[in-house]
Amino acid sequence: MKRQRRWLLAVAVLAAACTPLSVPLSSPLWAGIAATEITDTSAVVWAKGEAPGTMIVSASDPEGQTVDAVATLATDGDYTGQVAIDGLAPATRYTYTVRLEPDDGRGSDTQGSFQTAPAPAQPAQVRFAFGADLAGQNVCRDANKGFPIFASLRDLPLDFFVGLGDMIYADDLCNATGALGNAQVPGEFPRAESVADFHAHWRYTLADPGLQALRSRTGYYAVWDDHEVVNDFGPGNDRRTADGPSLMAPGLRAFLDYNPVQSADADRLYRSFRHGANAELFLLDTRRYRDHNEQPDLSEKPKSMLGSRQREWLIDGVTTSDATWKFIVSSVPLSLPTGWPRDKGRDGWANDEGPTGFENELVALLREFQRAGVRNLVWLSADVHFATGFAYSPFADDENFTFHEFVVGPLNAGLYPTQELDTTLRPQRLYFHGPAAVGATHSFEEATGWFNLGVVHIERDGTLGLTVVNGYGETVSELTLAPVSD
Repeated sequence: MKRQRRWLLAVAVLAAACTPLSVPLSSPLWAGIAATEITDTSAVVWAKGEAPGTMIVSASDPEGQTVDAVATLATDGDYTGQVAIDGLAPATRYTYTVRLEPDDGRGSDTQGSFQTAPAPAQPAQVRFAFGADLAGQNVCRDANKGFPIFASLRDLPLDFFVGLGDMIYADDLCNATGALGNAQVPGEFPRAESVADFHAHWRYTLADPGLQALRSRTGYYAVWDDHEVVNDFGPGNDRRTADGPSLMAPGLRAFLDYNPVQSADADRLYRSFRHGANAELFLLDTRRYRDHNEQPDLSEKPKSMLGSRQREWLIDGVTTSDATWKFIVSSVPLSLPTGWPRDKGRDGWANDEGPTGFENELVALLREFQRAGVRNLVWLSADVHFATGFAYSPFADDENFTFHEFVVGPLNAGLYPTQELDTTLRPQRLYFHGPAAVGATHSFEEATGWFNLGVVHIERDGTLGLTVVNGYGETVSELTLAPVSD
């Protein structure tokens, strides 16, 4: 593949401010630290130790004002800990220190940083990255390069990163030799069945120095998809084998141990976050409430992916939001058929001209948004292991109702490009980044050029830019959208 131009950053001062402090792998924090669930006045700080103990967090603004918090490392949570910090100032970069004090040894300090969101009414620049699909299909941490794509974010000033699902492959293995013939860091775990197994998969992924550095220097929001548990799972469909154990509960437990969530309910994964006047994110849980994939999706009896409570929350949130751009974060795509094998039902929204999928619920959602006059709507999705994007005009009776979808991935996993497309929503393809065919990539170096993530940058005036960046840090697609007003 021909290398395209390197993505150069012009904001050197901001980049310097975001430079991370390294997290040594020999430290009790070898799985890293993170600031998650960032709002304009709060954050959650997370850390992973190796023994029972206490985590002490101290967060400071540029004027030296400090907020302190303490938590106990959870023995039954793989020695992870998390503390909520409130009373922060909007649009402010905080540095924070995490001190781990094991019950049976000497403590150690590690530092990180994060930027709080602008106040909801503040017109401000927003820059965030999003990606999915990590360490799947035995395309795991390269023995020399780890997950190389995270180096492409090393010097980029980000407000936050969205991990869009499949950030572990709990139903897969990582061998010493990868699927592409390269030497890998072997994963010391089985296909997960217990909470301890799921913890081991998270430890493997988060031991990568590049991902540790990213999580230590910017805000992080976590979404799950199927491989955080088992392929194409949902309620009543969460077993690897017919007589195997139910996996959703242990998978969710491990997910929350490693990915703190702040929502109306302690373990509710759907939630929203506002970043100034220009952006609001609605993070969906597309797994926990869905009907069975094999169930027919009938117009007189539509299936649900979201469940009634989440669906009403989403409709209310999107239709009442006054943010310039409304982002719906869906782990599964809108028009790209997913689900394997096919006779087990479609796993994403599209029905692929068949009897399953979740298309009736999706069309009903979009009709609610259309009736409410929603503008500047963007869906962020993944799951298909190639990057593409669409402009949609789904309703012939209202050509003014349009929206976009940006699909990215994989960060570092198998590659499965396809031109298959469900046309129900009348999609117009905007970009495509993937090899010519499944199996056309024969080395990890070649695959790195196809690995990708997305970066959204919104200017103060609301202009939105999308850049798709590959594993070498090269720009492979970009587009600009002007906000629409009535």
